[in-house]
Amino acid sequence: MLQYTGFAIVPGGRLYSFSVPGHEAPARCFTVVIENAAFRPGLLKYQEGPEICYGKLLAALSTEEDASPLSPQQRVSEPEVVAYKASGRTKVRKWTEEQRLEAKQRFKASRAERAAR
Repeated sequence: MLQYTGFAIVPGGRLYSFSVPGHEAPARCFTVVIENAAFRPGLLKYQEGPEICYGKLLAALSTEEDASPLSPQQRVSEPEVVAYKASGRTKVRKWTEEQRLEAKQRFKASRAERAAR
């Protein structure tokens, strides 16, 4: 079981922390860094950071061997970010034309209400 324990902003990026509670072996801690350059329009959103790191660690842990344990420090590369976005796991909200019109009407009504005060 892999558990997300939080993040920290570090020079050049964000550091995500995870732990693997130990049952028969001692607990293990991992950190995964994503560079700031990955968080730009069209690539990664800040909210997606934990998910891409979690997926990377799960995949790495599933192929880990006793003779060669996984390094506690990992880094998400630009190709991994591009592959993550291409996989379609990100949540994209698409509004219908009707929803757009309703949102515009609500916005105009709220502006008119504020102007009337």
